Amino acid sequence: MAIPLQIASTVMKAGASIQQGQMAMQSARYNAKVIGRQAEQEAEASLESMARKRTENERALSSIKLRMQESGLDTTQGSSADYFDEATSRLELQILDEARQSNFRDRARRNEAQMQIYQGKVARANAQATAMGQLIGGAAKISGRMEDVANASKTTTS
Repeated sequence: MAIPLQIASTVMKAGASIQQGQMAMQSARYNAKVIGRQAEQEAEASLESMARKRTENERALSSIKLRMQESGLDTTQGSSADYFDEATSRLELQILDEARQSNFRDRARRNEAQMQIYQGKVARANAQATAMGQLIGGAAKISGRMEDVANASKTTTS
């Protein structure tokens, strides 16, 4: 009676290990999707922010240009034009820096999502290896018990 129970126990342990690995993989896929959605939302927010900043910059530059013109400065040539061009460039560089930072964050999030999938695959592979080890170990124990039973029956019949 002990051998059938040993077989059932071994199979159940192996099955539980495999199920645990599958659950780890499902969890990793879910986490990766969540991270991917967060990356998309952050990228959209960054694009909206950059568009807002461009609009704000255009307003600020128009205001600067208007004040310069009201002061009697020619904004199309000379040092006032140079100042205006420099201000325009500086403001655009700020937007480009934000775009670059957003791109870095997006890549980091996507790498994090890929790492989640990789960790899930590793967990699943480990669970499968554990299950295989449990089956082999269980088979060895059962084989040993069967041998013990066979040897015991030989000694009692002799």
